[in-house]
Parts: sequence; C-alpha cells; structure tokens
Amino acid sequence: STEVMASQMNSDSSSLTSTISDELREKLDNIPKSLDHESLGTKFDEVSAEIQILSKYLTDTTPFLPPYDIRSSQTMLADLTREVDAKRRQILPKKKFAFTGRKERSNVVRQHKQPNQQDISVENCGISGVSSQNTKTEQVSTEALPKVTYYGNNEDAVGFENKSGATLTLTRKEATGGDINLSNLTNCTVFIHGAPGVVHACKLKKTTVLCGPVFRSFLIENCSDCVFSMACQQLRVHNTDHTDFYLHVTSRAIIEDCTDVRFAPYTWQYSEIDEDYAVSGLNREKNFWDQVNDFKWIKQSVRSPNWSILPEHERISSWPDIPLSSNGDVS
Repeated sequence: STEVMASQMNSDSSSLTSTISDELREKLDNIPKSLDHESLGTKFDEVSAEIQILSKYLTDTTPFLPPYDIRSSQTMLADLTREVDAKRRQILPKKKFAFTGRKERSNVVRQHKQPNQQDISVENCGISGVSSQNTKTEQVSTEALPKVTYYGNNEDAVGFENKSGATLTLTRKEATGGDINLSNLTNCTVFIHGAPGVVHACKLKKTTVLCGPVFRSFLIENCSDCVFSMACQQLRVHNTDHTDFYLHVTSRAIIEDCTDVRFAPYTWQYSEIDEDYAVSGLNREKNFWDQVNDFKWIKQSVRSPNWSILPEHERISSWPDIPLSSNGDVS
C-alpha cells in the first residue's frame, strides 16, 4: 500500500543519513595530526563538503520524512558539523608565512587561481585559467551554485581540455600529489600515472581514463559513454550516463542524476602501481566497488535501477598499452 511504501522510504532515508554520517565521523577521527597545514585543511574541507552533500540529500527527502526523523537527522548533521569545527580548531596549526616557488611542468595544462577567484566547480566545469596544450590561456566562467565543489588548494592543477581523438598522458612526476582537471574530451584515451591528490573529470564523451591511486577524491560530472579505471578514497559522480567504472574505493561511491552506470573491480596494472599505492596511503584490502549510494533513489531496501554490476563477460581484460617516449621511458 501507499502507507507501507511511504513508511519504508522514511526508514531507508533516515538509515542512509545515519550510515553516511557514521562514515564521515570515522573519516574525521582518522585524520592524521602529523599532516602538514595544507593537507590537514584539505582533509577537513573534504569532510565539510560531504556534509553539504548529505544536507542537500536530506532536504530533497524531507517530503517523505516524518517530523521526528527530520529533527533527528538535522541534529545529527549539526552535531557532525560542530565536531568538524572543533577538531579543526584543535589540531589545525596556524599556517606560517613563507615564500614558495612554483615548479614548472611542460606539455600539460596549467591553472592559476586569480585574486578573489571562487573555488572550482565540478558541476560547471569551472576551470579558470586553463589552456589546452600549445594554445593560449583561456578563461572559463563559473556560473550558478555548484552541487559538488572541491575546496582545496587548486593553484597548480594540471590536465587536458578540448581534445578529440587523442592519447594523453600525465607522468608520475606531473601527477603525484597534484590536482588533475580533465574537461571537454571526446574519443580520447587518458593515462594518469602516479598518485594524484584529486581528479576532476567534466564533459567527457567516449573517452577512457586510466588512473593510478588517488589520495582523496575522484569527481565526475556530465560524462557519457566513457570508461574510468581508478583507485581512490572517494568517488562522486553526477549527471553521467552509459559509463563503466573499474573501481577501487575505500568509502561508498555516491552517484546523483546518473543512468546506466556500471561497476567492476579495478584491474588496470602498470609497473609502478605498488609504489603509487604506498604513496597514496589507500588500503588495498578495503574496496567498496559494488556498494554505491544513489542520492536520487530513496528506497534503499531495493537497489537503485540507475547503477548495476558490470557482467564479468563484458569486462575489459586487456587495457590499452601505455605510450612510451623516444628514450623508451613511460611518457
């Protein structure tokens, strides 16, 4: 009956909010105090960003919740927000003033944050100051309030945009520890070696992305008919369809406004992957590749029809070869 269905939706929504809140609290408790100022700030910003996403989910599901569940969920989020603020004040040291030099990188897209520039939005592909290889610098505006925003330091991001039919590679030296932006790629193959800090992918079509272990988040927006193979701490996918993910993720992946996205275990291998896993700090024994939360699917007792497990007979068993430079090294 309608009443029974509504009751189930209430329970499912409240339970999901509680589960994700517990995951965020665990993540908060596990932030190492030994990290440097910038890394600590990034960790706290990521938890705060996820609280915002969870708050939006709660707002979207409010019509289905009874007053008690609404109040308890709001209290849960408020308590978690206070915990984040308290721990930030407790362990985040004041940043000392220092002059820093900028490392030069060749043949890759570079991004510089301008004074008073707002944070980069995944939803809007807001990659300000990004240029394609061998092109002049362009400015891409950011519009509207983003649903997913990365709040970290993005002053030296690298990546590729506005490419078609290309094979694109970032070396370990270029990618490790940095932010990667991929935007407006069609029929491309992208190799990302090393252990990046964060990867953003926006407006990709019929493109394959092979990525080494990511320190923190892999954020995807407006992609279609793509293949992603990645290992990461968090995966967030928005407004994406007909895309396959070969995934190693140490927390539950979240999708929103997605259709026909499929998941399989991470299988890409390359010679330095063990070293990159060690640098990233990801737990290779912990993988939630088949546990996906759909923020647009309220009835958690039944799996969302928007995602599925990729059948074994359809999974890729042989990945594209990594291009080599003229001296025989991985490019």
